Amino acid sequence: MLFRSGGSVGFGQRFGDVWSLAIRTRAEYITIDSIEARAPVDVFQVQGDSTLFSVGPTLTRNTTDNRIFPTEGSNWDIGISRALPVGDYEFWKAGSDFRKFWTVDEDFFGRRTVFSIRSEIGYIFDASYDSQDPATPGTIRSEEHTSELQSPCNLVC
Repeated sequence: MLFRSGGSVGFGQRFGDVWSLAIRTRAEYITIDSIEARAPVDVFQVQGDSTLFSVGPTLTRNTTDNRIFPTEGSNWDIGISRALPVGDYEFWKAGSDFRKFWTVDEDFFGRRTVFSIRSEIGYIFDASYDSQDPATPGTIRSEEHTSELQSPCNLVC
């Protein structure tokens, strides 16, 4: 079972009607337990409680007609964030999210039926690896053991 709780706060600047740039911070508390016996070994390595703190810039292009309930237009975000060492994991994450909205019908009262698509892609990579062991880039060293899994986000982000 996976349990996540947390929040995000951002501060940004708009550039005209379409573009904006924001710096976002995120804090999460993640619990992974009650793992099925047939789950991959990597899942068992991150079992338990974890904290995650990240910060990074996001560039947004928004042409929707309504920010809360869009009926036409598109919204595209691209950004990179850094999970800070104050949490249990330290890594970089790059990602992009695209959403497109079309009105397919409008009734007599002005209520619209909207069709939308969403495409999201992201990549988590670890900037810190054990330079003494080039055969295993991306490993995290600790005093107790070495894990090839960078973070629980590889499983759930």
